[in-house]
Amino acid sequence: MLNKIMKRSKQKIRKRKVGRPKTLDATEFVGIRLPADLLKRIEDWARGGRVHGRSQAVRALIDKSILALMPRQSEPRDPEFAKSVAYAQKLLDASIAVVGACHINLNAQGARDPKIVALSLLCRSISNFRASVRLAQQDQPSEARAMVRLLNENLLWIGSLREKRAEFVKEMIEEERHNQKVLAQVTLDLTRKHGGDIASDGALQLRNIVRKLSGQSKGQKTLKAAEVASAGVVELAYVEYLRFSLDGVHCSVTALGKHLSREEGELTLSIVPNTSPSEQLDTVLHACRALMGVAVAANEMVGFTSASELLSAAVDEFERNGWRF
Repeated sequence: MLNKIMKRSKQKIRKRKVGRPKTLDATEFVGIRLPADLLKRIEDWARGGRVHGRSQAVRALIDKSILALMPRQSEPRDPEFAKSVAYAQKLLDASIAVVGACHINLNAQGARDPKIVALSLLCRSISNFRASVRLAQQDQPSEARAMVRLLNENLLWIGSLREKRAEFVKEMIEEERHNQKVLAQVTLDLTRKHGGDIASDGALQLRNIVRKLSGQSKGQKTLKAAEVASAGVVELAYVEYLRFSLDGVHCSVTALGKHLSREEGELTLSIVPNTSPSEQLDTVLHACRALMGVAVAANEMVGFTSASELLSAAVDEFERNGWRF
């Protein structure tokens, strides 16, 4: 196994002296399972001049899918970060327990039953949460924070669902129809613009979709997060929704700036965004707070499950740890 993958992932752009680009050495790859026979092939390729250096040999093997990239090795973590990850597992278990303890009798509303929608939001949140914590552990800060943004969106949606029940479900369905109509229309417009066949079977099918949805839709536009937030009791989560949108989701100056740093007249471009230990901790804790809110709301909407005490204990532990925002 080689030691480091992109250990020196920072390429320095110097204003004064510009030398020959440095070739990334093979020893800078980490987490690559490299059997002895493949290591010998790399050395043979390098000696035989078939590739320029070991790193190109490694890259060639990766391109041919001969080597399997494995998760990056964990670096020593701040104790508080490790504590937050351990807590995250407890909260995850409690949230899954809420879903498992639910017994809902289907009625005429079917999947439109607010209780079913609430559980669906909780399941989506559990999936987003697992991804956010894993990404934070693997030093993927921007991707982790993108998941936290989704978690806060889920929290805003379930907050409005809790207050408006069937009315909000109806608004969600109207939004879905509107978005499908827009997607079909944009596809047709771009096909026409770029010389595509707008008389094809696929184009005719899209026209039928637009016609059908136009008859069903009442002209409602996409649900706005700010409006959804104002309808629920978790309106403050809208601030976090905006913050994590800015640095985790959108291609903003804030997000791009995380890849840049200045030091002694040099501009350093980092492949992995610059993230402080405090920001990693902040990411996990905000993920916990959002999942906690969704789980509590869903548990309440389904009539309080047998997992209520487990969830309540997780909420209490979060507060005892002093993790307040």
